[in-house]
Amino acid sequence: HHKIEVKSIKEVLSKAAVTAWNYFKPGVGVNPNTGLIYATINWPYFTDWDLGNYIDAILDAGQIGLVSIDGKWGVRYRLEKVLNFLANRKLKDGIPYERYSAISGWPATNKVTNPSDSGRLLIALYRAMKLFPEYKDEIFYIVYNRTNYEKIASNPNLNWGSGFYLYYIAQGFKLFGFDKYEPVKKGLMELSNMIDGPHIEIYNIKIPISYVTSEPILHLILDLYPDVDERLINLAYRVYLVQEARYRETGIY
Repeated sequence: HHKIEVKSIKEVLSKAAVTAWNYFKPGVGVNPNTGLIYATINWPYFTDWDLGNYIDAILDAGQIGLVSIDGKWGVRYRLEKVLNFLANRKLKDGIPYERYSAISGWPATNKVTNPSDSGRLLIALYRAMKLFPEYKDEIFYIVYNRTNYEKIASNPNLNWGSGFYLYYIAQGFKLFGFDKYEPVKKGLMELSNMIDGPHIEIYNIKIPISYVTSEPILHLILDLYPDVDERLINLAYRVYLVQEARYRETGIY
């Protein structure tokens, strides 16, 4: 391992944060009228997962001083646009649609959302509520009165996924008390299942056999910190070591 000064890491990350935040300028990746997010620069729609990403981006940018807390397009202004959308959006029997238009705020499909996108959004809403307790009543209204998350949490026939993804989204349902339902209980057991289940050795490092990208592993640590299971941190580190070893051997990230 090359020793890198903490200062230089901070500089690199600070520059990356500024670049990333540029996407969320109104008129770039955020609609200037609705305040809703474009999932990608050329796709003016978003899922609830994308909306969770945007809420986290707003909170993070506010915490490190990239955007003001108050004022137009500050943290509160942006959060209020999103919460207003969630409190009033068109639903299908209480269930959100799979995606919405950032331009109009209307559903852009007849399909409904899935547990994965719902769990992701719930984690972001919980974090927003903890950092800005003044929005607790509105977030409770969205979660318990407006949207039928109970119906999603209690349905084992939906596509809940597996492994890190399932463990991650189950946290969102748990944070709002939906962990009495079997699909969520099962999801919360996934970390233990992976640790106790079959492993494979890559570059002399043992990791669980699981279909995964880095996304849910990083989300689990960054979104739930400091309430992160030590076993998860250990697993994440081993996954990282495999990727680093592969890079050293192949030059491929």
